[in-house]
Amino acid sequence: MIVAERKPIEEIIGFVKNCKKILIVGCNECVTVCYAGGKKEVGILASALKMAFTKEGKDLEITEVTLERQCDHEYLEEIRN
Repeated sequence: MIVAERKPIEEIIGFVKNCKKILIVGCNECVTVCYAGGKKEVGILASALKMAFTKEGKDLEITEVTLERQCDHEYLEEIRN
């Protein structure tokens, strides 16, 4: 059984604070069940990052994608371009 846990938003902001563009990739399998990285959580994270960057007067381009299964390489083709 795979269990996932969300990182604190402050930690994620620290990772991307100097970025202009980011890609947030969710998965429809294990992390969806854990409420840590499915489509809904991708949207929530994107919104939180947009608000944080706007508050700081910074621009951030965010692309949101949710794959069927990130652990299977065949599903990664969707984000290679």
